[in-house]
Amino acid sequence: MREYHDGILLFELTDQKIWSRALTDTLGLAQYYEANKYNYMGEETLKAAVYAFQDLDAVTSAREIIREMIINGMEDEAILENLLKTLEIQVDLRQANFTGGKQPAIDEITWSPGLRGPVFYDNEYLLVRVIEKLPPGPKKMEEIRGLLIADYQQYLEDSWVEELKNRYEVFVDRNVLRQVQLAIE
Repeated sequence: MREYHDGILLFELTDQKIWSRALTDTLGLAQYYEANKYNYMGEETLKAAVYAFQDLDAVTSAREIIREMIINGMEDEAILENLLKTLEIQVDLRQANFTGGKQPAIDEITWSPGLRGPVFYDNEYLLVRVIEKLPPGPKKMEEIRGLLIADYQQYLEDSWVEELKNRYEVFVDRNVLRQVQLAIE
C-alpha cells in the first residue's frame, strides 16, 4: 500500500515540476528555445511565387508578360491582378517558402532568382518566380513546439534530478539490493 501511495506522490510531483510546467511556463520554454535553437535546424528553402495555369496556351501567353512585369518591379499580387484583367485566363498564385523533396515541381526547377518553368504538375502548368534561396537556419518555435516541449520536459527532469542529488545523500543498502536481485532471478 505504501508503494502505491509513494507512486502517486511521485507522479504528482513530476506533474508539477516537469509535465505541467513545460506546458505552462512560456517564458522558460522561450528561454530554452533561444539557448538551444541551433539544435532544431531547418533545411535550405526556396522563397517563391507559383503561378498555376490550367492549359499550356495560357501559360505560354502569360510567361513573357510576367517576366516584363517582374523586370518593372511589380509585386506578385499586382501581376496576378493584371493577368486576370488583361488576358482573361484562369490563374492562381501561391506564395510560400518551399523545401526540397516535398513538392516535385519545385525540385524540377533551378533554384536561382528568376522566372522558371513551365512545369507540369498535378494537372496544372506552373511558372515559378524564384525570389531567393534561403540558407538552412533554426526552425521557428511554432514549427517545433511539440518536440521543443518534450525536450524542455527532459531538461526540467534532468535539472530536478541533479538538484535532488546535490541536496540529498543517496545510500544503497547492498544487502537489500542483493535480496531483490535474487528474488527477481
